[in-house]
Amino acid sequence: MTRYLLSLGHRDIGFIKGSAKQIDSAQRHQGFEIAMREAGLQPNPDWLKLGKYTYQSAIKAAEALLESRIRPTAFFASNDDMAAAVVRSPIACPWMCRAI
Repeated sequence: MTRYLLSLGHRDIGFIKGSAKQIDSAQRHQGFEIAMREAGLQPNPDWLKLGKYTYQSAIKAAEALLESRIRPTAFFASNDDMAAAVVRSPIACPWMCRAI
């Protein structure tokens, strides 16, 4: 997914991580970091938020990312529920209401 976002021209990508207790969350985050570095980019640590694999936690994470002075232009969410929360977050629309 990160490589796809990079292919669309995104360079400022936020990441909403799942539960720290689940191995797949760590693997997705590691893949994100690898893809960013392969593209010559350093992931912004301010754009890494914990989502705990829940809809509500992802809304809070997306809103925190979007309230920052410099915003990411795309998000990687670690599961479908969190991705749905990002695109449905009241603060995300109309800024970004397009799911890929």
